[in-house]
This record gives sequence, C-alpha cells and structure tokens, in this order.
Amino acid sequence: MIVELLDGLGNRTAFVKTGGNYDPIAPPGVVADIYVYGINDSGVVLGYTGDDEYFLKSGTTYEFIGNHPDARYTYYTGINNSGQLVGYITDIYGHSRGFIKTGSSFTMVDHPDADHSACTYYCGTWLTDINNLGHVAGVYVDSGGRYRSFIKNGNNHIPIVPTGGPDGPLGVYVEGINDSGRTVGYFRDSNSTSHVRGFINDGDGFVEITHPDAVDYGYGTYFTGINNSGRATGWFDNGEKRRGFSSNL
Repeated sequence: MIVELLDGLGNRTAFVKTGGNYDPIAPPGVVADIYVYGINDSGVVLGYTGDDEYFLKSGTTYEFIGNHPDARYTYYTGINNSGQLVGYITDIYGHSRGFIKTGSSFTMVDHPDADHSACTYYCGTWLTDINNLGHVAGVYVDSGGRYRSFIKNGNNHIPIVPTGGPDGPLGVYVEGINDSGRTVGYFRDSNSTSHVRGFINDGDGFVEITHPDAVDYGYGTYFTGINNSGRATGWFDNGEKRRGFSSNL
C-alpha cells in the first residue's frame, strides 16, 4: 500500500506501507512535495515530485522518467507488473491524449468519441491505470462536455455506464483496474458537483459506494485503486478532514 501524508511542516511526504512498516519515498536531492500514483507487485513505485519530475522507485534505486518528446506536459498515472506505464499528454493546443509507454516507446490512445473542441483545455482522452493483461482504464470528454469512462481491451472501447444510464451523472472518472477487469473510481451526480460517490464496476454492473462517514457537502468518497484480491483504496471527506481507507469489495 502506498500512503501520502503531510508532515509537521506541512510538506507532502509518501511511504510504502507493508504490514506495520513504513518505507519512506524520498528521491535524492528532492525537497519538494512527493506524490505517489501506483505500485506493482514487485514493489516498483510510480511517483511525482513538486519539482515537476516523475520517477520510479525500485528498492533503494530511483529513476527519473522522461517526457513524451512532442508534449507540452506529460502526466504518468499507472504502472503494471511488466513495467508498462500509462498516462496522458497535453499538446501545444492544450488537447489531451492518452498513452501507453513500453520501455522508451509511446503508443498513443485516443477514444474515438473524444471531442477536443468540447472545452478549452484538457479535452480529449487520458488513461488512468493499466492491468497485467495490458487492458487500460481511461476517461474522455464527449461532444456534450461530459466526462465518460471506459476500458480499452485491444481495439475495443468498453464503456463504464453508471446507474441511470450514460446521461445521468455529471461525470464518471475511473481510477483503477485489476486483472479481472474490475474497475473503481468516482462520479459526480446530477444534484451538484460536490456530491461525489465512489463506484465499483464489474460483471454485475455499476455499484455506487459511499463511505459511511463521508458528508455530502464535502468532497465525498473517492476510490483510487483496486488489486487482484478485490481490495480497494481511496479516501473520503468527513467534513473536518480527508481520511484514507482500504476496503474489500
């Protein structure tokens, strides 16, 4: 499990939690905030520094990752056991395009229904996670400006359809996928952008999940990842602070 927290000075730090042990994530020479985005079964951590650099941590070794050569910005969001990375770029026009990075090679991924003209910035496609079969989870903006989620399996784009149909929520954001194709994430319902609910999606359909201590007027409930045993991680807002959690789904 990877953990982020604020220290006594207000700096964002990160750890890998194994049982009761906390292994700090501290790239050499970095004094900025540390963020973590993924970990694979070999313990390789994908992270980011407040100095705008992404890195991989394997044991005590840190490797900084290069950007896409044609991108204005490059964002990495997930890693699998083969070391494949996913994320998205923004191009010179401010459009978003997803990618899978294998070794030093980038394969671009654009959802066929993504509409770059639906908003001013970051419209397009971005990928959020990849499983060990090479299936990816992602989000795109459609022609109506709605955020849609999908699983890409080969050339197939499988939609993640929420309760109430595709036109129900204001936006659906998938964050994690395991080898069984189960996905987790969050969505904003049609009442208000502050009503955020978590979800799991599998062969039984889209299931809404709200942490019992989350409040509707706060940030709500967010799921951020799920492993092959069905254990999911996330965080919620109880009206006073944000709290991390893990849960068997």
